[in-house]
Amino acid sequence: MEKGVSKKKISITREIFTDDAGAVSSKRAMTFLSFLVMIVIAYVSIFMEREVKEFIFEGFFYIVLGGLFSVASEKFSKKVSKFGKGRNYDEYEEECEEDEPYNRWEN
Repeated sequence: MEKGVSKKKISITREIFTDDAGAVSSKRAMTFLSFLVMIVIAYVSIFMEREVKEFIFEGFFYIVLGGLFSVASEKFSKKVSKFGKGRNYDEYEEECEEDEPYNRWEN
């Protein structure tokens, strides 16, 4: 039971930091790290009673907000290539190879 839970946690963590293509997203990693730093700053300011400059906390706050906005906008935006909706360059190239080649210098 313990191994199944740890594998599930690892897969959830991996899913959080990867984008739709399966690559690690630097935006997500930086947003998460900025969030952790923001939590540490808040903890130090509240419980250790040390003064933390307000602009430092606000800076990390805006980094986290910007990162969350950019990651969330990826989920709602559809990527349409110049080759048409849902087509990539390889499909476009294969389609062009099937057609008779056109040489503009032979006319």
